[in-house]
Amino acid sequence: MASLLQPNRVVYLVRGEKNIIAPLSQLYFCRYCSELRSLECVSHEVRRWFCLPS
Repeated sequence: MASLLQPNRVVYLVRGEKNIIAPLSQLYFCRYCSELRSLECVSHEVRRWFCLPS
């Protein structure tokens, strides 16, 4: 049970501009190239616009 609270026990190597070792909870999946990316390698874009009720 204690291993559930230790996300750094299993880490992944992400190759890109920098080789980054990070747990899965800190990585993103790129649907265009189908690879794992770190926060330094992704750019966020707005996919949908929402109207706020007045």
